Amino acid sequence: MRFLPLFLVLLLAPLGGAGQGVGLDVGSTLHLHATVSMDGDGFMCPFLTPQFVDVIGSRAHWVEARPLDSEVEFAIPMEQAWSQHALIDMLSDIGYPADGAHILQWDTVGVIPSKPTP
Repeated sequence: MRFLPLFLVLLLAPLGGAGQGVGLDVGSTLHLHATVSMDGDGFMCPFLTPQFVDVIGSRAHWVEARPLDSEVEFAIPMEQAWSQHALIDMLSDIGYPADGAHILQWDTVGVIPSKPTP
């Protein structure tokens, strides 16, 4: 039952339900470049972090997890992006504390940013 809310987020998000998507036209050439941080080395968790990366990766151009920095960076088409609130809700549904997540970067760009090199 614990994963039911996450399932619902994944099911409703492509439909634009409950304010999940950003709402730009499908033909948009804009992209979201974001970095999310988690308090207490939260993104070092070997169980929850892969779930978050998989969900983001299902829509993103690329996802880069940096567990030692407790950060996840990604680039995603704007028409498939979540709102900041929906992203925090997703982390909470996965099992992270909602008040532990911080958006470090949230930029709209016209060109897909390059994936960071390790």
